Amino acid sequence: MIYRKKWLSVITGAFFICLFSLAQFDDEEDVAKFKIFKSYDRIHPNMELRIAVKAAIKVLWHINSNEPSEDYMIGTSVAIPTGGPFELKEVIYPEPSILRLGFSDTPVSVYEGEIIIAGAIQIPEDIGLGEHKIPIHINYQACNDASCLPPRSVKKEISFIVVDAKTPIEEINKDLFAKLNERS
Repeated sequence: MIYRKKWLSVITGAFFICLFSLAQFDDEEDVAKFKIFKSYDRIHPNMELRIAVKAAIKVLWHINSNEPSEDYMIGTSVAIPTGGPFELKEVIYPEPSILRLGFSDTPVSVYEGEIIIAGAIQIPEDIGLGEHKIPIHINYQACNDASCLPPRSVKKEISFIVVDAKTPIEEINKDLFAKLNERS
């Protein structure tokens, strides 16, 4: 009986040690958070809707740039599914940081802190009036100085309302898009 209690204690202890060791690694959802902004409150057919994907990357972490330094690294990308009426074009990624990290012999191209990825979506001329939604797929791999998390794909969505050409529209998020204009 005493042997079973000791064995049960060892197994329980091992379970909590494993659980604690997993807790030392940040939940990958917390490493990078993404938010999408659009340039207009509503939009007319045959216009261009600009978007900005803002990523907030946790301190002591980074995500690989869109052009990673090594073939085995997964680059950051923003895309929309093909085959629909929308196309994401003119995607502009920020300037990466080049770092020397413990797990690589060569410097790596990464994004840290807060970054903004910009793009434009052409709204078709024959699109119906009303609300529309476009899925946005963000792929990235987060790493710290010692290791990398598995690659991750985040699916967000941007919604917008298409109105007729007589209905006024208004630019929104002007400060954000002005900063992006300065960058390009």
